[in-house]
Amino acid sequence: MAQTIYSDIGVAQAGGVNNGGALNSAQRQEARTFKSTAIVTLTTAQAAALAANDVFYLVRVASGTLVGLNSTYTTTGVGATTCTISVGDTDTVGGTVSADAARYGAAANYNAAVTTPTFLVNGTATNAPAEIVDDNTWITATVATLTGTATAARVIRWEIETLSNV
Repeated sequence: MAQTIYSDIGVAQAGGVNNGGALNSAQRQEARTFKSTAIVTLTTAQAAALAANDVFYLVRVASGTLVGLNSTYTTTGVGATTCTISVGDTDTVGGTVSADAARYGAAANYNAAVTTPTFLVNGTATNAPAEIVDDNTWITATVATLTGTATAARVIRWEIETLSNV
C-alpha cells in the first residue's frame, strides 16, 4: 500500500489549517510571489517502506494559483539504487479531469545527491506551469520508480514558487 508522507508545511495543513502561518512563514514568501520551502527528511520506517507510487504532500495552494517554472528541488540523495520522482498536484479542474502527478516535472533523478537547485522541469518531460482552479489543491511529489532501499535521514527540499492574488 502506498505511503502518504507530509512535508513540514504539509503536516500543519493536513488538518485543514490554511491560515497565513500554515501556508508560508514570513521568511518563505514575498509580496504576491510566494516561495514555499517544503522539506522531507525520511524516517527509518519511511525509508525502509519507500516504493513507487508513494506520495509526498508538499504544500497546499489556493484557487487561481499559478505554479512557476522557477520551482526547484535539492536532495542529499534518497540512497536507493535508482529513484525518480514526479511533481504534480491534486487539481481536478472542478472534477473534469484527473489529478496530474507529473504536471510540473516528470521522473527527475532523486537517487543521487543534487547539491545545487535543479528546476522541476528537468525531468524526462518539460512541463509548463498550469493554473490551479480548485481550492486547497496539494502540490505533490510522487515516487515514479525506485529500486533498492532508501536511506533514513536523507533530506529532499523543494522550493515551490507560486503566483497568487490571494
